Amino acid sequence: MNKVFQDNTQDGSGNCMSACVASLLDLTIEEVPNFRLAEDPWNALQEWLAEMGLCAIQVQAVPDIFRFPDIHFIVSGKSPRRNGLHAIVAKNQGGEMIPVHDPFPGGDCSLRTIERITFIGKTV
Repeated sequence: MNKVFQDNTQDGSGNCMSACVASLLDLTIEEVPNFRLAEDPWNALQEWLAEMGLCAIQVQAVPDIFRFPDIHFIVSGKSPRRNGLHAIVAKNQGGEMIPVHDPFPGGDCSLRTIERITFIGKTV
């Protein structure tokens, strides 16, 4: 995993999700679109990933969600800095979520809430 930082931190158009995707796929921020600028950000992400034979699966964060193999994934929740959502990269380690990268420059991987988990994988 390559730690990529967001280059847009503005409310409503920040690209933390794009930076997380870039980090997981070992790409640069310039290679990943800012999905927040799309009319439907989730659909824009899926269409972009499909071009590489990939897809994203998003699940609600619930107790015991971290019972899966030790992999990296994206965690979204309420930002510690603003009222909006923020995304970080984390990994599962022995059934616990371990934050590993905050794409916000100087960020500390904190979220006020954990709401969604996004996995990226290959399509079949």
